[in-house]
Amino acid sequence: MNKRLKIELSPSATEKYLELSSKQVKVEVNDEILPCGVDIRIEIAPLPFDSIAYYREHELGLCEVTLI
Repeated sequence: MNKRLKIELSPSATEKYLELSSKQVKVEVNDEILPCGVDIRIEIAPLPFDSIAYYREHELGLCEVTLI
């Protein structure tokens, strides 16, 4: 099988992700810690329900999940 899973955050979810992750990276850099990266959790729901992205305990918002 040669399929891929495409996950695309909504514009507002992307904005929230960038805001939250940049805060984390700034703290790590200011504390002279090597930035460790971030985790995003995606709850994939069957259609017609929405899939939702999370960053740590924060809900980022909607995302589109497509099998291609």
